[in-house]
Amino acid sequence: MAARTALFSVLGCLAVPACFYDAMPSLAGPDTGTSSPTTTAPPITTGPPSDATTDLPANTSAATTTISTTTTTTADPTTTTTTVDTTDASTSLSDACADHVPLLALVEDAEVTSPMEKKLSDQDEGIVASSPIAFVGTVAFTLEIPCTGTYRVWGRVYDALTGVNPDDPDSFIVSVDDDPEFDWRYGCQTRNGDPLYTWQQIVQHPGETCDEQPWPLGLSAGTHTITLRNREAESMGNKKYRAGVARILVTSDLEYVPTTD
Repeated sequence: MAARTALFSVLGCLAVPACFYDAMPSLAGPDTGTSSPTTTAPPITTGPPSDATTDLPANTSAATTTISTTTTTTADPTTTTTTVDTTDASTSLSDACADHVPLLALVEDAEVTSPMEKKLSDQDEGIVASSPIAFVGTVAFTLEIPCTGTYRVWGRVYDALTGVNPDDPDSFIVSVDDDPEFDWRYGCQTRNGDPLYTWQQIVQHPGETCDEQPWPLGLSAGTHTITLRNREAESMGNKKYRAGVARILVTSDLEYVPTTD
């Protein structure tokens, strides 16, 4: 009976061709209710894209890194910028020299030649130097000059009697390194000031007059020695006066005037 029913179904499909195709199994296999996945091939590239980035370590910033000859690398590996480092040694030195810092040299640290001698001042000036004999005895101050330039030199000097007076020694003979000597008659400068120890600018006094010439001292960076040689003998009166010096000051500020001891 089942065979007869199947035969009638086949004969019926021959009369209606569409049903023949509906009755055939799917060539693609059974329907599982899902679609076949679609696979997309990755694009082919020949180099890094223009907006590509490079991963940086967690403790590294993408900010500029500066070294002595500055190479600046950004987060974009395709971009490298080279700049000039304006904070090199020469610029830093120029900046340092632009700041006025007076250089002080003490007799305590200076070198003396006999009969110039060091002793403790009774005027609260610390260690001072003086010589009893005319034209003999030196005190040499060695300084480290930071920058090439023009300098003024001041001396903290002793004058028992202000101004130029007989039997009142108040002068030195000055030299720098191996340069020629010149007279510095600082008694000409104390005549309008106070006696004892005062700051006086070292100037040139040619001859035996108080006519003075400025002494703009040109120095190169490095070590230099300023020497004071005694010029006048110790006074012959009851009180023995000598020309004396406690310290010198060197400054690149040509308008600077020391105001402290």
